Amino acid sequence: MHWLDWLNERDHFFQYFDHVFNSYDLGKGKRDPTLFYDIAARLAPDEILFVDDLRSNVECAQAAGWQAIHYTDRASFEELIGEL
Repeated sequence: MHWLDWLNERDHFFQYFDHVFNSYDLGKGKRDPTLFYDIAARLAPDEILFVDDLRSNVECAQAAGWQAIHYTDRASFEELIGEL
């Protein structure tokens, strides 16, 4: 579904990101590890920051050369993002 576009129409948050990659538009989601390589081919992988609460998604992003944070709680996230 294109619910992300609907939410953006309501809340206008895409403006805060350089790029937004929606699985609906791409035809694949984070469960498909090739997604991370597809996006890395469009952007410089070392300039990508990926944050997710599933360790397996973070590991796929890291394998594609991305900076990635496994989100577990706000305090540790703020510490990790501060280090970057």
